[in-house]
Amino acid sequence: MDPEAKEAIEALLEELADQITIIDLPESTVQSKEWHELIVQAEFTQAVETQERQISKKPPKRIADMIKAGSKITAQEYLRALNAIEMVSSSFDEFFDRFDCILTPSSLGFAPLKSEAASPGSLANSLWAVTGMPTISLPILQSGTGLPLGVQLTGKQFDDARLLRTARWFLNQPLLALGLLLFFFLAYILKLKQFDLLLLLTFGIGLAVYDFYLSYKDSKDQR
Repeated sequence: MDPEAKEAIEALLEELADQITIIDLPESTVQSKEWHELIVQAEFTQAVETQERQISKKPPKRIADMIKAGSKITAQEYLRALNAIEMVSSSFDEFFDRFDCILTPSSLGFAPLKSEAASPGSLANSLWAVTGMPTISLPILQSGTGLPLGVQLTGKQFDDARLLRTARWFLNQPLLALGLLLFFFLAYILKLKQFDLLLLLTFGIGLAVYDFYLSYKDSKDQR
């Protein structure tokens, strides 16, 4: 992982230390990359073999190599990989009985410049893609030169709504403190009258209470 990106992620984890738990991935994920590649190669070959025969022009070497590798995969191997991936996905269910999401970097480094070759960032999300677990990337970190780095939240399979609520809560944390500072700043600069001040404060508290209610309702539904 890019050293600067790693430092940014570690700083974020330190800031959230009282709300997160460092976990190890289940042992069932050890071979998930191999199973993912096998499934992709088999399905890619099956999808393009008809078109490939109709095209007289020889395909690029990378495509030809994928077709060659995929054609060697047996139906038994393909089905075994699908079953293994389903077990991997199920092994994460217990995590979501305790946690709202799994937090990881969206990629192994900051977004590359247009003039540079892209790094293999898919390593950070291929596991979630093959298991069908929903993810959302929040581009909240930056390098010293302004290049973005996403923080990826992964949720339970088929529970996208809960993940979106968690992402909203995640984004609202720094905004809550910023909102309070902005409130007192405006109150001081504009010299708001007592009624206007009370009205503005009531509106802000109302939004905070409503957001808290949604978060509480979500946590209660998961019990």
